Amino acid sequence: MKRLDGKEWFLGIAGIVVVLDQVSKILVKSGLHLFEQVQIIPGFFSIFYIRNTGAVWGLFAMGSESWVQKGITVLAMAALVLVTIFFLRISSACRLELTGLCLVGGGAVGNLLDRLISGSVVDFLHFTFGSWSWPTFNLADSAISIGVCLLALSIFRGKCASA
Repeated sequence: MKRLDGKEWFLGIAGIVVVLDQVSKILVKSGLHLFEQVQIIPGFFSIFYIRNTGAVWGLFAMGSESWVQKGITVLAMAALVLVTIFFLRISSACRLELTGLCLVGGGAVGNLLDRLISGSVVDFLHFTFGSWSWPTFNLADSAISIGVCLLALSIFRGKCASA
């Protein structure tokens, strides 16, 4: 495992993301009916069980358009290949970048598992404020978003390089 060079524990981040994401989705599916909503903080946060056949935040959700679902699945797989390549090539000293890559990779695996198993992704975190409503999402989406922010921060910081 010379290619990992001390990066093994970063893979644990990806594994934790996948496990937490899948467990949270199992709990939602077993505790709620599809489209059921439970207010946690009235007027701000609720658990709202939906199935997303589109991309992030329901973009390109066109019901049963299988070409969209297949395309999103292929793109997710391609993204995982790129994340893996970057992960293997980057120095173990690049902690911010490795964390970002593992969050993105773990989130992508979590949502990809849903797509491969059921053809859609379970979303359930829903935030509102007055008449404003954020699109419903899940823990994998959160990990991907945080990972992308960390990677963007690393670009502006500009200190890390490939091995």
